[in-house]
Amino acid sequence: MRAVVAAIAPDLKDAGFRKRRHSFNRTTEPGVVQALDFQMAPYRVPPGLPVPPALVDGSFTVNVGVHVEALVREPFERPTGDWVGTYNCQVRTRLGALVEGHDYWWSLADVSIAADAVRSAVRDYALPWLDGLVTERAAIEKHERDERFFADTDASSDDLLMRFMLDPETRDFVLAQMTVGQEIRSHEDLRMSGIARVQIAVGPTVVYAAVADLPRMGEWSPENLGGEWIDSTGAAVGAQFRGRNRNAQGEFETIATIIEAEPSRSFAFCVAPPGEVGTIWRYAFEPQGEGTLVTESFEWHWTPFPDGFRGRVGKMPIDEAREAVAERRRHLQGQVEGTLAALKRALESA
Repeated sequence: MRAVVAAIAPDLKDAGFRKRRHSFNRTTEPGVVQALDFQMAPYRVPPGLPVPPALVDGSFTVNVGVHVEALVREPFERPTGDWVGTYNCQVRTRLGALVEGHDYWWSLADVSIAADAVRSAVRDYALPWLDGLVTERAAIEKHERDERFFADTDASSDDLLMRFMLDPETRDFVLAQMTVGQEIRSHEDLRMSGIARVQIAVGPTVVYAAVADLPRMGEWSPENLGGEWIDSTGAAVGAQFRGRNRNAQGEFETIATIIEAEPSRSFAFCVAPPGEVGTIWRYAFEPQGEGTLVTESFEWHWTPFPDGFRGRVGKMPIDEAREAVAERRRHLQGQVEGTLAALKRALESA
């Protein structure tokens, strides 16, 4: 990774960026900071299993974003020091989305090839995208376009993600040209995510308390039947919860570990058995008048694991695995939408 960053650093320096480790910042006007950073793909291989060749050298992606001080709403959007990470940005995307129309992770098996590819992509796609967002007004207008689209409940989740990540001209071209999974060449490329929002006519404090009370999850989740805390009495970072679930394959248990707990603002947990990377579920709570705009999302990527859905997918030919992941994503997207609808009914009728 260090060699890739070093190869791209001169171009970014010429464009006015400062460097700190694997991250770059550029202040374009007071209150507007553009960020670009490199992110390694996490993976975990259970003891006794061989490391797949694609994971030996690792892979990475490039995050790109714009932080606007005037748009700060959540604690994580405010930098803790004098440096802005892309996770602090209200307008953000990934380099792969700008180039390929979807998320993409480059392999470090051949560093020179990766460096050349990413250097060209940053020069031809990331910098022009950022150059269109150098003013506070331009960044706020982009953010407002994204926000308005999130209110379009008639859009499919695939269209939602694409239109959120890309500018209109690029989005329309990509949606017209792309075929599902065209860049999926191996199991390591398999990823899925989903997102949905709902307006609930109660305040963020009440909504957060309900969502963070995981034993109540069975009241609104189509799949969860409830559960209990493990050596804990409530939601705090690091606390674990044993959930009971039921789907078409039968009943099963999962372990959820709390990774974020900001009362009235955000809540997240990772669902995974010991040794697995897991699926990350996030909730964000935004005050809207006397009510709350609730956003729920999930993120998953394939890693080698002998059991569960990852285990089944890992034994499939890649085309079959791709379809299985696509079907699973559709199922989980339905779960998200069903959960939010039930949560809204429950809290508004209380």
